[in-house]
Amino acid sequence: MLTSCPFLAIVIVTLALGLLCATTFAANDLQGSDMVRIGGDVTVDEGRVVKDAVAIGGSVTVHSGGCVTGNAVAIGGDVHLKANAHVEGDTVAIGGDILKAEGASLGGSEVAILSGAKHLLPVFWKWSLLDILYGSYLASLMLHILVVLVIAALGVLLLLFVPGPLQIISSTIRQSALKSAGWGVGSIVVISLLLIITAGSLLGILLVPVLVVAVAVVAVLGCVALRLFVGERTVSASGGSLMKPFLVGMLILAAIGLVPLVGGFVFLVANLFGVGAVLVSRFGLGQPRAAAL
Repeated sequence: MLTSCPFLAIVIVTLALGLLCATTFAANDLQGSDMVRIGGDVTVDEGRVVKDAVAIGGSVTVHSGGCVTGNAVAIGGDVHLKANAHVEGDTVAIGGDILKAEGASLGGSEVAILSGAKHLLPVFWKWSLLDILYGSYLASLMLHILVVLVIAALGVLLLLFVPGPLQIISSTIRQSALKSAGWGVGSIVVISLLLIITAGSLLGILLVPVLVVAVAVVAVLGCVALRLFVGERTVSASGGSLMKPFLVGMLILAAIGLVPLVGGFVFLVANLFGVGAVLVSRFGLGQPRAAAL
């Protein structure tokens, strides 16, 4: 699911925007101050004088007799200048138009960028920050469910046709857990360095398909074996079948992955053990060794 770092970053940005909004809204009642609004419109009433009028996700309207001594800026909306409205600085509309009535005066430049996008932007700006976070969580939830179903399908097939190597990989996780984790982290580092070093070269172009196939094979074997390992620690195999432990382990890890903030991180770290065990056990073809005491 959502890993902790990006989610915390979103929370921090949300709080910062909230503080910004609170500060700017409090200043809106002061004559000659800035008027800034995020996710709404800014209106300069008749006879009012403000410094800058800025609307992010909304429009700026300067009524007759209103004056903006600085700039009038609308991002995702229009700038409406009524008759006898006055803007001494620049008038900027990004994702909108500048609509100027007869008698309105501008002291600076008129800049309109991406005017054709103004019908699309309001749909986005209608979303609150909670809507965005909730939508992100739902998207990650759907992706998580898809990954779980794919692993389940592949795991059932592998257990039917090649149960032996999966048992060996599972035993390797149990007997050499730290070594498996080290190999899992090390493999990611090595692959990253290879891609960086060979980026843009002929060797890199030839290497990428090989790495993709290798990573896919290791990841599938590791994920399935990890779930088998978790299931074997929870329930016993009935009649020698590994299917029940695998399915139980899959459900346990799937449930952990649903936990916001920490679930995705635990899900990722746990799978590193499986990936490393695949390499330590030579793809399940070697016999696991007991960890040294």
